[in-house]
Amino acid sequence: MKSRNSLAFRLSLTILSVVLLIFVAIVFYNYAVSKKFLIEDAKKDTEAAVRLIISQIEDALNTLENPVGLLSEFTANNDPDSEMINQLLTLLAARNQAIFCNFVKIVNHGESNKETIIHYLQKHDSSHKITEYRDQMINSWLKKDSPKEIPFWTEPYHDKQANERSIAYIVPTNIRTAGTITKSIYAGIIINLNWLQELIGDKKSNTSEYSFIITREGYPVSKPGSEFTYQDNIFDISKKLNNPDMIELGKQMMSGASSSMEVRGLQKYKSVVYFAPVPSTNWSVAFIFPKFELFKNLYFTTLKLGIAGIIGFLLILATTLYILKRMISPLRKLSDAARLIGHGNLDAEMPVINTRDEVYILKDSLETMQKELRTYIKNLVQSEKYKERTESELKVAQHIQMGYLKQDFTGFSKDKPFEIAAAIKPARHVGGDFYDYFMLDGQTLCFAIGDVAGKGVPAALFMAVALTLVRSADLSPKSLADAVGKINNHLCKQNESAVFTTFCIGLLNVYNGQMVFCNAGHNYPYLIKDNELFELHSAHGSALGAMENVKYKTGTMLLTPENMLVLYTDGITDAENRKSEFFGKQRLEDILRTGSDHTAAEMIKRINTGIKKFTSGQDQFDDLTLLAIKLK
Repeated sequence: MKSRNSLAFRLSLTILSVVLLIFVAIVFYNYAVSKKFLIEDAKKDTEAAVRLIISQIEDALNTLENPVGLLSEFTANNDPDSEMINQLLTLLAARNQAIFCNFVKIVNHGESNKETIIHYLQKHDSSHKITEYRDQMINSWLKKDSPKEIPFWTEPYHDKQANERSIAYIVPTNIRTAGTITKSIYAGIIINLNWLQELIGDKKSNTSEYSFIITREGYPVSKPGSEFTYQDNIFDISKKLNNPDMIELGKQMMSGASSSMEVRGLQKYKSVVYFAPVPSTNWSVAFIFPKFELFKNLYFTTLKLGIAGIIGFLLILATTLYILKRMISPLRKLSDAARLIGHGNLDAEMPVINTRDEVYILKDSLETMQKELRTYIKNLVQSEKYKERTESELKVAQHIQMGYLKQDFTGFSKDKPFEIAAAIKPARHVGGDFYDYFMLDGQTLCFAIGDVAGKGVPAALFMAVALTLVRSADLSPKSLADAVGKINNHLCKQNESAVFTTFCIGLLNVYNGQMVFCNAGHNYPYLIKDNELFELHSAHGSALGAMENVKYKTGTMLLTPENMLVLYTDGITDAENRKSEFFGKQRLEDILRTGSDHTAAEMIKRINTGIKKFTSGQDQFDDLTLLAIKLK
């Protein structure tokens, strides 16, 4: 099976298949052309055979017709006695052996209507019985009342006296007196048709060919086969054979046409036939040549050619396989070496190729690939090690960053008149979002949220610096704006990468609800108060780290029990689903409006659940951060 799939075998088979197709096409073309020429030659040969038969029949009949015409003319002009007529008949019969009976019949058309008939029989005497039989035959040929005017051959018949298939030729001569026929003289001969069957048989070149002659009425002059009788016309024969082709042939022959056609013959073989009329007798001669006989040599020649082609094909296949295997052997060795390289053996030895052809180029390419694979794998191993180290370091950084953010919400608000909850989900290992909360004193809660521009390690480092500055700032409700300005100036110094962060910070008296807040370019916080939702638009300034010496403003408001404050970064509203649709503020607000009775932790969970359902597993592109505070 492996050898059948080899390149040498498939290439040999492809090439030789094309050669075989071309050879078969040539053989079939030669067969078709030869067949066409053979049919044309057969039609010409059959036509020539028919023409020759007709010519010989005409010659034979003309030889007999002329003496009979002279006899009739002599009798009419000289009124010879019976003895002279008998002498003339004897002389006529002696000169042609085909005549076995001849006669002169004289009919007087006077009132007495006297008839005189003189017979001469070559093979029989002129007894009364024989004379009576001839009288009946001649009268049947001349049975019409009106006298005959032109010579004619009778239809073939079986002569009882001669016991042979016979035919008669009669030449009428009418003597007129004052325009009226007074006497009719009929000179005639009777001949057998054995010579006609012999004449047709001589024209056959093989046993399958045959010919026959029919009259205008369709009856056979010579039979096409011994199984038929002379009483069967061409239509009777066709019905016996159930051969409609013979019916069409009979119609054409009886019409007196000359043509060739292809028919199913007596043996029901497809045959070539040519037919033409005999002018003297109105007969029609047909010569039939079976196609299988015609194509016998062609079939045998084509068969021999096909066998020779198959043997040649097999020899060429074997030779081609041998040559191709030798040529492809280096390719097989290269394939084995490539398989070893594919299995990881980059030190596999390449075969020696002494040629300078495409195989050598392939070997050179494989060697180059082998060297480059060694270098690539070496670099890949180093890259993987570096990647693993970086991944490990990023995981550590993630733990450090997450540890830097407070997450003990329940413990922090225990025994205090408020609830607080937060959630952060970086888009990468580490991110730039942050939140923070701590107590400034026993009654003031400080909370903050920020979003550093960018992602990854740079944003995380900037976030750590910003968070450190917040925790170390001198914060108080009265000096909150100044504190934010100082943080901004610290972040602007040595900020060559022009990194900045949006930021929102607030100071809330958890006992009386007084809140002071400052917004540095961050999303507006939401306040849920008395089942209504508000955005805190006041005290809005530029982002931290963007420019120095910015004067920030603060805003104040009063929170009452059960009021909830929700802060978020833009990763929440910019979350996308698989249709590239944004989560947006409207969906966020729809969730917030239904959350007046929820705790801070429940609100954070509801928002995260809504985003997760909306994105349906779509990759996260930005950090997600939430912070919620609710007064008890």
